[in-house]
Amino acid sequence: MPRIICLQHVPGEELGLLEPLLEQFEFQIQKVRLDHGEPIPTHLASGLIILGGPMSVYDPPEKFPTQLAEIQSIQKALDQRLPILGICLGAQLLAQALGGHVFRSAQPEFGWAPIQFSSLGLLDSVFLKTPSTLEVFHWHSDTFVLPSTATRLAESVWTPNQIFKAGNNAYGFQCHLEVTEPMIHQWISNDRATFTLGGGIHRIEKVTHHLQEKLVRLQPMAQKIFSRFLSKI
Repeated sequence: MPRIICLQHVPGEELGLLEPLLEQFEFQIQKVRLDHGEPIPTHLASGLIILGGPMSVYDPPEKFPTQLAEIQSIQKALDQRLPILGICLGAQLLAQALGGHVFRSAQPEFGWAPIQFSSLGLLDSVFLKTPSTLEVFHWHSDTFVLPSTATRLAESVWTPNQIFKAGNNAYGFQCHLEVTEPMIHQWISNDRATFTLGGGIHRIEKVTHHLQEKLVRLQPMAQKIFSRFLSKI
């Protein structure tokens, strides 16, 4: 049974839709709880998934103590040409490992907004027959300069680098296709300062309005996309 390593930074930032798919593909999932002090394995098995988290790649070591070890592990996986999936913070770490630069976004994205696939994105094996525009879930305050060794596959109005690819099987997703309804509600609860009764910087309605309907539309496409990625492992 192939084994895939999943780096998790905090409670709630989980595999979501990916977990039942990994089980369906008969992968052994080795979750590494970095927030519990678990070390990243020396042997990276058959592939690597790096999940999101509230920290930033440019944070000092006392705020993000596992950053260096994660980037070194990503670089090792790249050298070994292992399949890699980086989601949100994971995408930013992948970009940094490739030589990119992560920084605070001028316009954070929280809630639902469309992404547009490039012509190269629509030709990629993971996204074949995906609609050119897809409404997805966002939850990030950082962005990055796309590394010269990577190819942009999708963008949004505020974030040029929503999905990118490096080599044949390393993908970064700034957006969240893996989310489930319980995950979203937990993120809202964990990040209440982002939303206030008066609307705050970000309106809670942008996250919760027609939430179930939007998830019902997104999830079949997300499952198809993730299944195609998992077929590379």
